Amino acid sequence: MAQYKVQGGQNIWDIAIQLYGSIEGAFDLFMSNPKLNMTTNLKAGDILEYHEQFVINQSIVDAIASNDYLPANSERRVYFKGVSAPLRMVIKMPEQETEASFVVAGNGQMVVDWGDNSDLQTIFLTEEKITLNHVFDNKVDKRRMKIYGDCSFSYLNLTGFKGSLYPINPVVVDELVSRANAGDLSCLFLFKGMVSLDLRSTNIDDLSPIYDYGRSGNVTESYNGLQLLNLEAVRFKDIAVLDDYLEYLADSETHGTRRPCHIYLTAQPSARGMAAIETILNEKAWNQEGYASSWAFTINGTTYTAE
Repeated sequence: MAQYKVQGGQNIWDIAIQLYGSIEGAFDLFMSNPKLNMTTNLKAGDILEYHEQFVINQSIVDAIASNDYLPANSERRVYFKGVSAPLRMVIKMPEQETEASFVVAGNGQMVVDWGDNSDLQTIFLTEEKITLNHVFDNKVDKRRMKIYGDCSFSYLNLTGFKGSLYPINPVVVDELVSRANAGDLSCLFLFKGMVSLDLRSTNIDDLSPIYDYGRSGNVTESYNGLQLLNLEAVRFKDIAVLDDYLEYLADSETHGTRRPCHIYLTAQPSARGMAAIETILNEKAWNQEGYASSWAFTINGTTYTAE
């Protein structure tokens, strides 16, 4: 006995054609799933059991699989989706992905266009974290998801998006989590107000987009105080990428204007990077009274901080 996950827009006859090559395959579905009948309202993500050896027309089954077709003949809802709220982000998803999810908390109203034939989803944000899950109801060569809204985010976890993020307008985010994703950080300049950034297990070729994150005062409008940066298990293109970032922190023109930040690493900086860390930790202007904490670097479980 095998299992099949229902895709959005599919009815019982679509699934019979896909699995058996004939609508007559519905009889095996009915026998294999006692609660199933011709009036059952199937939903994306439902699991059906079937006998995979019971194929009626193998050529049709093969044609559907080889051409990546998805039989789906229920109501499709293909229409222009108008949104009055500003577009905030576009997410480019790999075409082979069949579902996506993210976790969010904040204030205001957010609208999600999942990039398929499903209705727009409106979410009223609160400080309680909620998880949004979606199974795509079609297959496309290029998947483009869009997030609209007059909102701000206290927490935004995009780890469930296996794609690239492109902010279109400034987005206020206190805590951003994006683990094991593509690692293109160029989009981050449009994120405002961030105090925590978690990029664990990401492949990173360049850290320059976050060089100026953490400045305070009137030095820049792009950032008001990064306090935690997690780069554990990050696979850097070269350790020089990390060393260059640490040197910039120590030698930048904003010397003494950054809020103290705790940086977590598993990659070991070279002697050049460790020298930059020592400069930061021994600079009184960077670890002065009045801040809630001092700079700290945790490298493979060992924490280095100002004395």
